Amino acid sequence: MTWPWKSSLPIVRLSSCVPPGAPRGRREFRLIFHSREARLRTMKRERTCDARAWERRRCLGVILAMLTCLFLVLALTSEVWARSSGGRYGGRAGFSQSRSGSSGGGWASPRSVPARPYSGPTSPGYYPPVSGPGFGFFPFFLPFLGWGGGSGGGFGVGGIIGVLLILGIVALIGKVLLQNLANAYRDRGAAPAWGGGDRYAVVKCQLGMLSTARTLQRELRDSAAAATTNTVAGLAAALQDVVIALTRHSEYWRYGTVQVQRLGTIDEAERSFNQLVNLERGKLSAELTVNIDGIRRQAPPQAPSPGGEVGRYLVVTLIVATGYPEFTTSRTPSFKEMEATLQRLGTLLAADLLGLEVIWTPENPDDTLTEEELIAEYPELSIL
Repeated sequence: MTWPWKSSLPIVRLSSCVPPGAPRGRREFRLIFHSREARLRTMKRERTCDARAWERRRCLGVILAMLTCLFLVLALTSEVWARSSGGRYGGRAGFSQSRSGSSGGGWASPRSVPARPYSGPTSPGYYPPVSGPGFGFFPFFLPFLGWGGGSGGGFGVGGIIGVLLILGIVALIGKVLLQNLANAYRDRGAAPAWGGGDRYAVVKCQLGMLSTARTLQRELRDSAAAATTNTVAGLAAALQDVVIALTRHSEYWRYGTVQVQRLGTIDEAERSFNQLVNLERGKLSAELTVNIDGIRRQAPPQAPSPGGEVGRYLVVTLIVATGYPEFTTSRTPSFKEMEATLQRLGTLLAADLLGLEVIWTPENPDDTLTEEELIAEYPELSIL
């Protein structure tokens, strides 16, 4: 039995090819689908190209901005360099003197007491007093202490008491000497030979002042010309003079800093001193006035820079190496702390002074530093 509706159903073949009698709607649908897919791919490709182009433009903008900033920084820095002339004077006589003194130092050997010539007995039963062995320092005690034998060869009991007294006196004198040596080491701030410690200090005292203190520039130039920088006494006098000059112009102080490095050996102190000096010298474009260790040099002044004096500054830097390490660092000092540090530097003894460097900028009397230039070149300064 056959069902009548089976013959009316079309035969469907599962194949990839389209039968000849198939309707054209499916083919058109497939064409539309493929065209949309190709269009989506094209749109994705276009979006990728746009993103890459935008990324290139953004990178180019960043590079241009960096180049512009670099150009501005170089331009401003060149202006700072063109205005930062300076002068300096000082020396390192204390380092060489300390080394030569330490190499030739030591305890002097005591003088030997000349032997007393022997003469014959002046009276029977008497013999001249003979000092005991090893106690030649106290011959004047012995005649009264019964040392020596009589005519019968007896031995006095007072000799034992005399020896004990002499030993006690020697021990007492040795104890007093050791105490005095310990007090001397402590007062000098030095460590004993068997221990470590910070025996030396390198102090950097820096002041930013208003440029209206024109007399200070002239005083520093005159001090550099007259200072004796190849002796320790001359360096101590130069340090006192510059401290007095800065104190007289204290009403012009605006910025300041104090930095202290404590070191254990004289070689470390000299290396630190030279490093600080070279760092400050690198901030100068020209050194017009120089007097270092007796070597003098004077260059002609540069052309004056345009502009007024409102808001302009000069910087004075003191770098001191000393064997007196009782200084403290104060990166943000007050006015009183800055003044106290300068006073302590001015009271240093010549024996405690190892090296001194006085640097001021600008040296040209017609040249000054603006506040922006001051902050850029000396960022460690803080407002007093």
